[in-house]
Amino acid sequence: MPAYQEMLADKEREASIGFDGTMVVHAETVNAALAEFNKRMPRANQLGMSTDHAIEPHELITPPQGAITVDGLIGTIRTVLRSLVLRWQGNAYVVQGSRLHDRSSLRLAIRLLWHWRRSRRGVVTATQLDINGDLLRFLTRKEADKLFGESDPRTRALAKQAVELTLDLVLADSIPLEPQA
Repeated sequence: MPAYQEMLADKEREASIGFDGTMVVHAETVNAALAEFNKRMPRANQLGMSTDHAIEPHELITPPQGAITVDGLIGTIRTVLRSLVLRWQGNAYVVQGSRLHDRSSLRLAIRLLWHWRRSRRGVVTATQLDINGDLLRFLTRKEADKLFGESDPRTRALAKQAVELTLDLVLADSIPLEPQA
């Protein structure tokens, strides 16, 4: 039930900040998502919606604040690995951490890992553990084994490819582009 309530809160947030629509993971949640949008969206779109908050230029370049947690780091790695493997198996979307992820989530997760590795702020907040190449290699391989170790041989082979591609991208010197394979 907490995942369902989290989904409803997410749909309420999306509708209230001006989204015209949303994605849902399961067909059974379409009506609930539609109800949240119908409560907050009186027209067919929200093109004319404006917020009370004026965005200042400094807000666009202010680094994000907040903790980098072990769960966040591992969840990001899992999002990349599951997205790559499932994408190569013909699935456009993946559910990871009770959230629906698509190709843009994959790109963002890879770039986030790359950024954490390169940034002086790239440390696990609670332990001050540096997010470096050795840590990313270890965690990426470990999580791939957890996610796909018991899978069929083809899926394990795709997982191995996903590990190699992920590490190539996040350990690169330049900003990773769209994952190819």
